[in-house]
Amino acid sequence: MNYLELILKTLNKFMQNFIALIPNIVIAIIFAIMTYFAAKLISRLVSSFLPRIAIRANLVTIFHKLTIIIVWFIGILIISAILIPSVTTANILATLGLTSVAIGLAFKNVFENFFTGILILLREPFSIGDFIEVESQHEEAQGYVHRISIQNTHLRKTDGSRVFIPNSTMYTSIVRVFTDESLRREKIVCSIDFDSDIEKARSVIKKAIEQCKTVSKNKYIQVYVVSFSSNGIDFAIYWWTNPEPSQQRRSLDEVLTTIKKALDNEKISMTYSTPVSFVEPLMIHNKEKGERKNDKNGSKF
Repeated sequence: MNYLELILKTLNKFMQNFIALIPNIVIAIIFAIMTYFAAKLISRLVSSFLPRIAIRANLVTIFHKLTIIIVWFIGILIISAILIPSVTTANILATLGLTSVAIGLAFKNVFENFFTGILILLREPFSIGDFIEVESQHEEAQGYVHRISIQNTHLRKTDGSRVFIPNSTMYTSIVRVFTDESLRREKIVCSIDFDSDIEKARSVIKKAIEQCKTVSKNKYIQVYVVSFSSNGIDFAIYWWTNPEPSQQRRSLDEVLTTIKKALDNEKISMTYSTPVSFVEPLMIHNKEKGERKNDKNGSKF
């Protein structure tokens, strides 16, 4: 048998089939382009129509993504039927059913992030612009929610860096939302000398906090004696301010400064602990052990 002749016959048959399929290929390419623009147009219509019926922004994102997926799924079915007329829709769906198992195992994390992303968008535990803290098994991350996509949640940290957290991690981790309400409570501990008048100090501290611009006037201000320590009389001071980290720092600075000035004006002494450090290692000797050693040495003589 002439192998060269067999190869040429095979190539000739392949070229004949390819030439016969050229009209189908051209039609399939045209339909793919039409599917692309159709998916883009329909998704834009959905994104512009849904906000008019007072639907949440996260749900608009979900419907936008699902619209593109559905349009492309239908388009791929039609393109497959154009390219291979002998293949029916039932055969395509059966093949997709078999391959979906393998694809699901190979891209388990991708699909997990996809579905958990949809659940997060539906539940909406936090919104764009919220300041949150995510406590996962490996590390913690804080930042403003910059974007919620199907795969990841994007956080913008206070130092300007951007963090991408998989949605599966967001769904299974502890998430603290700091800006869910318009106000957030702050707390500090202040110590005064034992000789000071407790009620006078309490009154001075409370009046000082009431004068602070960053402290909310609509919520309570509490000043409690919580303990007697080596520092003196310990006060726990509570107040409410804006929840953003920058506002929290500004309020803490104003409250501490105002309390210090008010106590100094009233001649109320503040106390504090002094840490002790040693330049060289501190040697601790066991006195009892040393005495026993001396007794043993003395008994020998």
